[in-house]
Amino acid sequence: MSTPPKTAANESRTAPLKTGDGRPRPRPATGAGHAQPATGEDGQRPEASPDGRSHGHIHIDRFTLNGPLEHDSLGEKFYRDDPSLGIIVAGASAYTPKRRKNPTPGDIFIKSSVFGHDERANRILFDCCPPQVLQGHNVFGHGNLLDYCYAVFLLQLKRHGLTATPEEHVWWKTGRMITVSEVHLTGNFWMPQELKMMFINAIDEANKSGKHRAIDSCIALGYTASRRSTQQGASIYNKAPLLLKQWTKPGVYQGKLIELADGSIRIEVRLYEGGLTTLGLKSASCWADVDVDQLFFDVLSGFNVGNAIQPLLTADEKKLLTNAELITYILWLHKHDLRELLSASTISRHSRAIKQKVGVDILSDRRPERLPELDLSEILRGENIVPVPDWLIEAGRYWAPGRYE
Repeated sequence: MSTPPKTAANESRTAPLKTGDGRPRPRPATGAGHAQPATGEDGQRPEASPDGRSHGHIHIDRFTLNGPLEHDSLGEKFYRDDPSLGIIVAGASAYTPKRRKNPTPGDIFIKSSVFGHDERANRILFDCCPPQVLQGHNVFGHGNLLDYCYAVFLLQLKRHGLTATPEEHVWWKTGRMITVSEVHLTGNFWMPQELKMMFINAIDEANKSGKHRAIDSCIALGYTASRRSTQQGASIYNKAPLLLKQWTKPGVYQGKLIELADGSIRIEVRLYEGGLTTLGLKSASCWADVDVDQLFFDVLSGFNVGNAIQPLLTADEKKLLTNAELITYILWLHKHDLRELLSASTISRHSRAIKQKVGVDILSDRRPERLPELDLSEILRGENIVPVPDWLIEAGRYWAPGRYE
């Protein structure tokens, strides 16, 4: 897997994350011991865990897959009267309800389809959160879609007493003949607990439309006036309150996960059917060579997230702009509607130039701050992703790629 991009925000601003008085802001620990200090003597979190992992990676939090499997329908069959064939199977009800909020580990939506004359189904659909199903939580996971695809397939064969042909095993293991209609890519990014609401509120302010915010600690992007996009979306939220609601009496490892969630912000990008088609990722086999980290940041860059909190330009930075670009920046800074003053081509040209030269995005609806508390170029980068903690692996609560073998 290639190196993930440095940032989804402004790469030119790389000052360390600071507290209000300028001191480095501590982050939680990631190593094996629960009592391990969050920072070293210099006030910074450790650069690497004992096994050499310097940072975490984006993981797959949910997918919807449909693939071949000849089987007796798991749901209740319903019939129709065909003029030529008589009474035939028209389809089957879903075997399990679609429960996405606080699912229990076994929750998975299953639907049988494509029935033959013998009333047996020839395809099966799985919609689930693979980490939740395989390891009992979805705080962490991995980014290997094919591994999750085959692991979930094997688990459901065992759970429901189904059998598969050698050819069907190959298809589910390699992704051939497997259709992907939805994938959620997720990362936990180190962020002090007291700054998370400021970040979420800033994203809300930076997006006048195309958003949904049912609760204060979460904002979702990628909506039209009437529904969510059929292409892609993003969700930024505080995971800790959700875990506290799900785990009313947390055990030892659950308590540790809640602590990690409390010191980080969770960001999901969601690829729906239209977006997967555009990216050429409708077939599971196409995911074999995907750099999931890179894909996550590429999709996230299309939303007003990395530009939600921006600093004012310094005098030296202003000198980098042409007079026309500087005038456009000043008009935007004073909250003028650029669409009423400039042509679309001028706005597009100037916004690209300003972002390239000084890293400020004037397409954001939120204006800069003189001394912002958060430097998003430090937050939204691969190096700031929370790694899978060693104690979680040792406790058997992390499903590593290849574990089914």
